[in-house]
Amino acid sequence: MQAQKDCLKPSKIADYRTILKEHGLKCEECTPGTCVKILQDIDDWANNQSSSSPCIFWLTGQAGFGKTTIAYTVAKEFGAIRHHAKTVLDANFFCSQQFPETQSQIHIIPTICHELACECKFYAQDLHAANKFNVVDHDVAIQMRDLLVGPWKASESKHSLNTCYLVVIDALDEIKDKGGSMFLWKLLTTLKDDNLKSLKFLVTSHSNPGLVALFEWEEVTHSICHLQDVPIEEATSDVETYLKATLPQLASHPMLNDLIQQAGGLFIYAATAVRSLTKHDSLTDGEQIEILNNLLSKTLEESDDTPLIDQLYQ
Repeated sequence: MQAQKDCLKPSKIADYRTILKEHGLKCEECTPGTCVKILQDIDDWANNQSSSSPCIFWLTGQAGFGKTTIAYTVAKEFGAIRHHAKTVLDANFFCSQQFPETQSQIHIIPTICHELACECKFYAQDLHAANKFNVVDHDVAIQMRDLLVGPWKASESKHSLNTCYLVVIDALDEIKDKGGSMFLWKLLTTLKDDNLKSLKFLVTSHSNPGLVALFEWEEVTHSICHLQDVPIEEATSDVETYLKATLPQLASHPMLNDLIQQAGGLFIYAATAVRSLTKHDSLTDGEQIEILNNLLSKTLEESDDTPLIDQLYQ
């Protein structure tokens, strides 16, 4: 059975636990005290096992608002809980343009199914019995039907009634050729026709008006949280909490308040600034203040047409 599961060709790089620091990739958890409401909303949704609870939570927002950080925090939280929990993390796929296999939609379902099979023995048995491993390189819709929906529905009656399985798929906008939108559309329509009991999907991506309309028009049971709709005051407060926690030696310095305002609620801007200020352990407080002053001066000199994050890298 293990040999057949390996035929799914799962991506190890896409797993949230994979360490890729040498490639400049490092996921971090949300700083305590930040994104509190969003994390609570996801937690409540994931642990809600009622039939009226949506099977998909689509977390959207523009680049820089921290969607991947939130997805990583959720994956780590539910991944650490195994025994006597209502909901456990069963599979995940963190998309990225850094690697061919993590920017191709064709690898998502086989990887998820491989992880599900490793955690759910009854699903693994029915996946083995279906013996449709030859579709691993086929269209995503066929993969969903033969590798996910068919075997999962066949095994539903054997699953624990007290456990729900969570799947996290992050950054679908990183999939090449707009494949992320196509993947989500296929997932939405598939789950509309075949609701999979005890299986929930947390998906993150940029907002897509066409898909939002599909949610409404198709009457798909859903839960959407638009990060860009978070009040600027709340986002700015979260950035302030993050910066003061990561730069405690500058917490009371006036220029840190300038950085908080300059970030405009964008975590990616704040995190990039932190990397510049902490790139060497030997940096003194005075040197950090000098670097911060240079960063702020540079952004103030740039044109209003230049995105904030681009200004930091110039």
